[in-house]
Amino acid sequence: DRSEGRHPLLAMSISKRLIMGFLIPILVVFLGLGSIGVQSEQLLTNVATFNQHLLHAYTSLTSSVNLLQQTHTNILGALNDAENNQVLSQTLGEDRVTVQSLEASYDTNLATYLKQDMLAPSPQLSSLFKAAGHGVQLNEQTIDSNEVLQTWHAYQDALTQLFDVISAGDINKLQSMEVSQVEPTYASAMTSLLALIQFTNGLAPSIHDATMVEEHQLLVVMGISVLSLLLGIAIVTWLVSSTLVRRLLRFRTVVQSVEHGQFSARVAVEGRDEIALVSRAVNTTLDTVVGLLDETKRQRDELAKSEELKHLHEALQHEHEALNEANARLATLA
Repeated sequence: DRSEGRHPLLAMSISKRLIMGFLIPILVVFLGLGSIGVQSEQLLTNVATFNQHLLHAYTSLTSSVNLLQQTHTNILGALNDAENNQVLSQTLGEDRVTVQSLEASYDTNLATYLKQDMLAPSPQLSSLFKAAGHGVQLNEQTIDSNEVLQTWHAYQDALTQLFDVISAGDINKLQSMEVSQVEPTYASAMTSLLALIQFTNGLAPSIHDATMVEEHQLLVVMGISVLSLLLGIAIVTWLVSSTLVRRLLRFRTVVQSVEHGQFSARVAVEGRDEIALVSRAVNTTLDTVVGLLDETKRQRDELAKSEELKHLHEALQHEHEALNEANARLATLA
């Protein structure tokens, strides 16, 4: 009877060991499915976010183009009204209020775009863009957006000065101011806005590449999950083989050795599980059987010796009787 502690799991019962072994691949499966579900949900969310970004950005910028054109149209109307001596100051005031309302709407559109439709402020989207190799476009969008903001502010300043001149009644300065300030700033504002729209329209292929990066990550997670499942199955196989099958095969080898008369063979006792208990019981039984066989052999040897002594005694008795008969005949002859 010898004990070995090569496997620390042998201190556990077989049922607990098997339960723990099968829980490993089940846990791996649940973790893999959970990771795949999270990655899939994140992929769908990012795709929806990208599409929403494109749609909202295009709608917002297109609306801004219309507002900018409408603002400039109203500016030209205000200039015509200012040059008409019969137009009342109230009309000029209404023109200014209308233009200011359009400016406020444009400011709102631009602020919404800068806050919601920019890629750089979103860590998730910007990281995907960088992973897809389009990180430069993040800087381009920021530069183009800043250009739109700057040209718009320059156009607003020109409009403010223009209405100040209209309020002052300096009609002669209006024409030169329109040519030197209003028209150039309007052209710059419109040009930068159209450039930003064109840039936004060109983001579709880059967004596709970014979503492909996340799809690749999803495939990697699926591959890792499959490998983890195979690893879990391998662990269970090793657990069953090393702690059950291999020991049972050794147990059978000992039994076969005993069947062939090798009563000195013993089962190696490992751990404290059910197989170890049976192994100890078998070793104890073998020790008992060997002891009984030794005792039987000793008694048989003693019995054989007593039979031999009996035969010797009978032979001596026969020889003694023969000697007595010979002595009697000798005495008769004498």
